[in-house]
Amino acid sequence: MIQENEPVHDERPTRTGFSTIGTLLLGMIIGGALVAGLGNFTAPRAEPVSAEALRQAAFEGAQAGALTAVREMPAPAVPPAAAVGPTAEPVFEVQHRAANSQGKADAPIVIVEYSDFECGYCKRFYDTTLKQIIDTYVAEGKVQLSYKHFPFLADSSLPKAVAAECAAEQGKFWQMHNALFSGRIPAGTDAAIAAAATQITGELGMDAAKFAACLKDDAVRARVLADADEGQRVGVRGTPSFLVNGKLLVGAQPFAAFRLAIEQALKN
Repeated sequence: MIQENEPVHDERPTRTGFSTIGTLLLGMIIGGALVAGLGNFTAPRAEPVSAEALRQAAFEGAQAGALTAVREMPAPAVPPAAAVGPTAEPVFEVQHRAANSQGKADAPIVIVEYSDFECGYCKRFYDTTLKQIIDTYVAEGKVQLSYKHFPFLADSSLPKAVAAECAAEQGKFWQMHNALFSGRIPAGTDAAIAAAATQITGELGMDAAKFAACLKDDAVRARVLADADEGQRVGVRGTPSFLVNGKLLVGAQPFAAFRLAIEQALKN
């Protein structure tokens, strides 16, 4: 399994009360260490550390602390295939929705992405790697891409995920996905996000009234949260994370890492 030290956002269910004062203090300690020693995530040591960088590092440390101190992950939703040999990697089988997928349904490789529309590293993947995968492998019929939600980074993560699902109800998931990652629907309250998303339904060829009704549908919200629950059960700890034919690949990896994972899977 390819796991270079690429950035990944640790996630926590902010709406379910996992954060505690103790976790925050632990996060500040971890965050301080990140600022002091990890050049991959902060400015070089020679540069002054800003208060904002310290706050961000403390926040990310709090997320890591919450995961370590609180979350006990259950067994995978679907047991992995039987391992062969002492170093074999687990392979997870998950279902995916056609409305959230692109590429041939019978493509030999399926990449399932667990992502958050408020995740900066997910946007990095969108900006730098996604199109290369589409042009190189999806267009050639070798890969099918499927998107699933892991919306716990910010309060606005969940309503944005719901907006994407409501677009999927009208066959416009990827158009809304692109609008969200391109910044056309900024962070804000649930109502503000709903208004901004509804405003662009016309240019996307959608029925605005049906879209607005869908945003209030509890079943759609439950579908989004089911994606996140599934992600936790197969080992997702942050975004973006991917299953490449069932094998976990973590972080905003460069295209070269996906190429290697895909080519290896094609040989199997």
